[in-house]
Amino acid sequence: MPDNTADSNPYDDLVTRLLDNEDAQQASLESRAASLITTAGAFITILFGITTFGHRNMTSLPNASIVFLGIGLALLVLSATVAVLVHQPLRTLYVDPDAMLDELRLYWGEPRQDAQIRIAATRARVLPTVRHANEKKAQFLRISTASQVSAMLTIAVAIILAL
Repeated sequence: MPDNTADSNPYDDLVTRLLDNEDAQQASLESRAASLITTAGAFITILFGITTFGHRNMTSLPNASIVFLGIGLALLVLSATVAVLVHQPLRTLYVDPDAMLDELRLYWGEPRQDAQIRIAATRARVLPTVRHANEKKAQFLRISTASQVSAMLTIAVAIILAL
């Protein structure tokens, strides 16, 4: 969290807040992806339950309905698989620990303001890669959501055809 003391630097505070926002965005994307995975799993279980129940009761579905159920199942699997990619660690630029040690040895004892400038500059260099990683995760989430909505519509068509 930004430091609000007299030594606080507004540029460093801004970059820190932007990085904090990206961290919160990542957590939100990953939480929504987990929900999509859970929902897809629940619907897949329901589909298998309906299919098993139909076979036990000797009830046969129309061929068109079976095709639509199969497509819906495939879309649910696609949705869950793409949602898993949201949790995949993406390559981001972080500070190299060895380089940081070298910097500490070289610049230890310099004025506080110079150190704040270096810290803000480092955070500013990290920000675009973190933002890019979140954009990729958001893209995966949109694909997963679209697949799940398409699956629900396809399953609805299968049910209508079965009636």
